[in-house]
Amino acid sequence: MRHGIVTATVVLTAWLLALPGTGSAELYKWVDDKGRVHYSDSIPPEEMGKRREREVKSERGMTVDRIEPPPTREELRERAEAKARAAAEARKEAEQREHDRILLQTFESVAAMKRAREERIAAIDGQIKIARDRVESLTKRHERLVERAAAMERNGRGDAKKVYGEIESIEEQVRSQRAFIERQRREQAEIRARFGRDIERFRELKNKAAE
Repeated sequence: MRHGIVTATVVLTAWLLALPGTGSAELYKWVDDKGRVHYSDSIPPEEMGKRREREVKSERGMTVDRIEPPPTREELRERAEAKARAAAEARKEAEQREHDRILLQTFESVAAMKRAREERIAAIDGQIKIARDRVESLTKRHERLVERAAAMERNGRGDAKKVYGEIESIEEQVRSQRAFIERQRREQAEIRARFGRDIERFRELKNKAAE
């Protein structure tokens, strides 16, 4: 069996050397749709657009290069997606490095981070208290106006429509203040969660530095 392979190789090499111009020109090898092997000093035009791997042969019949087949649309899409994922990962790593740098420059200890967290939460507590006081004041005024409008309806005196307009305005202000309070509470929850992550990361960075 080995003798047959050697003989075939010798015959192929001899055939290649016998081709005109093979002393310096490159030869191409490819397999067509029917599985037949072809050798030529140029690729036929009808073969140029086909998705096939081709080999470039030296004057002695040795493979010196391989020409990969053109990528399919699916392969191009996969490559683009892989490139986008790599770019996103690189951005994420860069953002993390910058965040770590700022974290270490801003705080000197976990205790300092906890103090900063409580100060921010306390500041929001102050805003929430002001909003609650505003809601309480508006609610009392709302009750008085409702009583006033009811008296006008009973007595048939005064412009009740104007009072009802004031009532609607107060109700809208109360809704706005309550929505503000809810947003502030969510902000406090986000601050606690963010500081929790930062404190854990700060400890990791300090442990790495100590090691």
